[in-house]
Amino acid sequence: MGVNVQILLASFNGERFIGRQLESLLAQSYRNWELLLSDDLSQDATTAIVARYAAQDSRICDVGNTHAHGNARDNFFDLVERATAPYLAFCDQDDVWLIDKLEREMAEMRRLEEQYGKEVPLLVFSDLAVVDESLEVIAPSFQVFSGLNPERVSLANLLAQNVSPGCVMLANRALYHNVMCLPQNRTLVIMHDWWFMLTAAALGHIGYVPEATMLYRQHGDNSVGASSASAASIAQKLGNYTHKLLPRAQQLDGLDARMQQAAAFLQCYREVLSAEDKKLCEGMSKLLTLPPLKRLSWCHAHDVLNATPAMRIGMDWELALYEAGRKADIAKTTRDSHPADVLSFDDPLVSSARVAVVMSSYNGEKYLSEQIDSVLAQDKKVDLFVRDDGSKDNTLKLLKEYASKGLLSYKAGENKGVVGSFLDALAMPGDSYDFVAFCDQDDIWHADKISRALRVIAGRNQSIPQLYCSEYNFCDEEMNFIERSQLNRIGVALPTLLVESVCSGNTSLMNRTLVQELLANGSEGVYTHDWWMALVAAGLGEISFDSFASLDYRRLSSSVSPTGSSGLSLLMFRVRTFFAKGQLDDIKNQLRHFRERYACRLSSNDLALIDAMLDGKRLSKAFFAKRLRQKPSEELAVRLLFLLGLM
Repeated sequence: MGVNVQILLASFNGERFIGRQLESLLAQSYRNWELLLSDDLSQDATTAIVARYAAQDSRICDVGNTHAHGNARDNFFDLVERATAPYLAFCDQDDVWLIDKLEREMAEMRRLEEQYGKEVPLLVFSDLAVVDESLEVIAPSFQVFSGLNPERVSLANLLAQNVSPGCVMLANRALYHNVMCLPQNRTLVIMHDWWFMLTAAALGHIGYVPEATMLYRQHGDNSVGASSASAASIAQKLGNYTHKLLPRAQQLDGLDARMQQAAAFLQCYREVLSAEDKKLCEGMSKLLTLPPLKRLSWCHAHDVLNATPAMRIGMDWELALYEAGRKADIAKTTRDSHPADVLSFDDPLVSSARVAVVMSSYNGEKYLSEQIDSVLAQDKKVDLFVRDDGSKDNTLKLLKEYASKGLLSYKAGENKGVVGSFLDALAMPGDSYDFVAFCDQDDIWHADKISRALRVIAGRNQSIPQLYCSEYNFCDEEMNFIERSQLNRIGVALPTLLVESVCSGNTSLMNRTLVQELLANGSEGVYTHDWWMALVAAGLGEISFDSFASLDYRRLSSSVSPTGSSGLSLLMFRVRTFFAKGQLDDIKNQLRHFRERYACRLSSNDLALIDAMLDGKRLSKAFFAKRLRQKPSEELAVRLLFLLGLM
């Protein structure tokens, strides 16, 4: 009789606990098994320990891995490709199996086979006890501890959350053969066990053993561990799959990762999924394109959230980070003396606010429609005003088409350049709007960009200038995601705006008071319109900086500045512009004009700070006590410029 169950174990630097785990396998009451172990090039004694046990029992087989996978997911998938037995079970290196684990899970598997047949994809999972490093019990039930409901497992809620670690899963051959229909880019699969669960739910059936069959050891080196069902720990746990197991360059935000996994699953199994399951996958893959309130209603309508109340609260909380503007995140990253008091979407200060969006266009026909459409698709009504800066292509024709449908207002102007054109456009809406946002011509706004910003600043003191800005997503010309910006690392205040523009105009929302200040000055002495906007807000009012990415920023070869480019590209750009084109002088002149215009309205501390930057001695500026740039490397560069007398 051949081997009936192959146990798959992916190891890495597991010398502390792997011996105890192997002993628990050898003690199993179900004896017809074989262990396939793939070590990910451990640097400790793991392989030597495995070799000792393999010499004692021929059922332990090290497959002799010769290359590093870098993560458990890919190591496990490679083991699945080697599997040949009727059943396979996953095994972690640091747990302890109870003596009847395989026996209990095989009994449930046979029950499923009697009900559905052996040719149907089947998966069995069990509960597990959560223990500490010394195997002292933390919680007798992982499912209860984590706030999950294993009795109501469906494709709908598995798209949003996995309900079990792989170490208690048993799969039949029909399932693991189907599972290996993987996307070409495996990083779209969050974890191997999650993909198994999705496939079983969509193509077959899942069974559950309610008793704990193993001890789930929690320690400092866990890749994925257990956590309680509090809202905060649930959000952290759901992100563990991407943030602990994948290389940093492949990390995605929790909801983004699940959306991409849903899209990949749909692509792989489209031909065999039911019409209902296709709709579920499509809905999950596009979740964040829905207006904020519809996201939560869609999840509840399709039973995406697991039914246990604690887990439902936790998932509601995480979705609400998108729906309600990541209130905790904003409060943490609005780094001034006035923490954000985030309003609800339905608050009258938000719902009744009139918002104008002003854009400057110039030879933008290629991407202009995408940008305009994203502005018009906002979940908060806005009015769009566009000033064309002397385009020579079909930009004006496009604007005329939109205007003929009543979708925007535009005017054709002479070429004034970026600063002059934007500040001219700022005057187009008149004084009947409560808030105004700058808009570039080639980005794509997220649907809740304006409503999110309003919830942050609409409740603030509107008698002083109020400015909202955010991070954004770097994308290539085809809008493929590259990385998220990191504009705000140390806080946004006047000191960090003296020699660096931190607030990107395309993410901004300004109140009427700030707009009036900008219009009163015009373009006189202004180096860049968004830098000037930030200086005025920091000196006379308040800035709220949101760590959330509010738009997708299209990185073009023809862009004015190489934001988001490599360090070498940025260095060459700054050498050319700052020195060859004299822009260091332009930056100092902007700061000098700011001081002259607002001297009587700035605090004495702010005036002293500006004077030190403008007229201070080399050494005093080079060893200035406050941080001036967001990046440490650029901070050192600025200090060197001070020391050399070039700034």
